[in-house]
Amino acid sequence: EKLFQKENLDKLSTDKPIVVVCHSGTRATLAGIGLKRVGFKQVHILKGGLIALAKANNPKNAPIVK
Repeated sequence: EKLFQKENLDKLSTDKPIVVVCHSGTRATLAGIGLKRVGFKQVHILKGGLIALAKANNPKNAPIVK
């Protein structure tokens, strides 16, 4: 809800990469879809969220959805 307020969106560049993360990936997916809809071009979602990152044991192995 707060993310999509104009004053918050104005703080972000629509041309720079953004990685959206939450605990399990569900809320990050919804937020990522919303960011794309309002014009953000490089939105990446950490698939599976922080849970998947912890299981990967290495941030370089973390699953990213584009």
